[in-house]
This record gives sequence, C-alpha cells and structure tokens, in this order.
Amino acid sequence: MSLNGDFSKSMNNIIENLTNAGIHVVVAAGNDDTDACKSSPSSAPTAITVGATEEDSDQVVDFSNFGRCLDIFAPGVNIKGAGNQSDDDVLELSGTSQASPHVAGTIALIISEFGNRSPNEMSNILNRLSSKNTIKGLKNGSPDSFLRTP
Repeated sequence: MSLNGDFSKSMNNIIENLTNAGIHVVVAAGNDDTDACKSSPSSAPTAITVGATEEDSDQVVDFSNFGRCLDIFAPGVNIKGAGNQSDDDVLELSGTSQASPHVAGTIALIISEFGNRSPNEMSNILNRLSSKNTIKGLKNGSPDSFLRTP
C-alpha cells in the first residue's frame, strides 16, 4: 500500500481487519524523515511497514520514515518502473513506495512456492529471510532487518 497520512485509528483498524481476515498488508513507511508511528497506515501494528535504503548500499535514505513501527527495510532509491509515455517507457523512482513492493513481491513468491501462510507467520518468515546487522544509519528504534531481492 503506497499511501500515508496523519495517524488514524480508523485506518489502522481497517488494516487490522484485513490481516485478521488473512490478507497480507504491506505498507510504505513514508518519506518525511519522521517517526512512522505518527502516521497511518504505517503505524498499524498488523501491517508490514517498509522503510527504504539506498540503491547500492544498506544505508537508510535520509527521507525514509523510521522507528519501532517499521518492520523491515528494502531498496528504495532509483528503482526502475513502468512509465506511461510509451509502451517501453521506464522511470526511475525513489521512496518507500518503491521499497514496499520488494516485500510484497517476496510474499507473492513465497505463496507461489510454499502456499499461503497467515500474516503473522509471513512476517516471521520475512524476518528470518532478512539480513541482520547490515543497515547503516538506523534511527530511533528502527529494526535492523534488511530484505534484498534478486
């Protein structure tokens, strides 16, 4: 999910209802260099909240939101994506909205190979797959959990 706004108990309740129904909810942490717990849906406890690192290093980017509400980091700088100017248009974008699809895609690959798991089990699997003690520039309670996908 690529949206972020002011903290909203209603939004966080929606995320909780989705995960309670077995839906994997992956959200971008936000790009304001602030505590993700102050925003929604990045503060939703049952969401998998993703921060961004630099393209070619494990350095947290200066714009990525941070804190204990994050679950994992993934590359989020100069990520290539489809443009809309022609059939072969390519854009390079940066942000936590580019990092979170790494995690959502990994979840899709896990489901396709091993079958679906509960959101809680999937969160534990992602935690086991992520690198530890590699992220540079962690801020205020952010997890040292980095997912790099091929």
